[in-house]
Amino acid sequence: MASIDKSSLRDALLKIEAASIQEASLLYESHLQGAKPDLSETDDQGQRSQNEQSGIEAQRFEEQSHLHESHKEAIRAIDFGPKSFIQAGALVRVNDRYFVIAVPTRSFYVEGIEVLGISIDAPLFAAIEGLRSGDTFEFKGNSFVVEDVQ
Repeated sequence: MASIDKSSLRDALLKIEAASIQEASLLYESHLQGAKPDLSETDDQGQRSQNEQSGIEAQRFEEQSHLHESHKEAIRAIDFGPKSFIQAGALVRVNDRYFVIAVPTRSFYVEGIEVLGISIDAPLFAAIEGLRSGDTFEFKGNSFVVEDVQ
């Protein structure tokens, strides 16, 4: 398994969360502006409905921002030091795919290697928690081998 600098991995996760917070905040502000009624116009049922919908969307983006803030806190709390078994902070290779046990993310690259973040609440983590390199496990009716743990 290619060795990845775990501090680079942690930094990449924090950057993903920071970008997600920024995106959610911008969308929140945009939808919040759309939720404000234009008092210079006559009361229009359609416009009021659009304002209410924008308010609902703004709330969703605010919730996303808070979720990503909690992800940043979780990442900061995780020990990304070397691991001999699968636990939070481990980098795991299964079927030539790399997973970091931290928070859920889209695929991202660290040192040229594609990695996918999964949380300790993910069904995959439940199937592999505590396993070591060379161990096998079943997931969704298929058998897999843990190729490496860092």
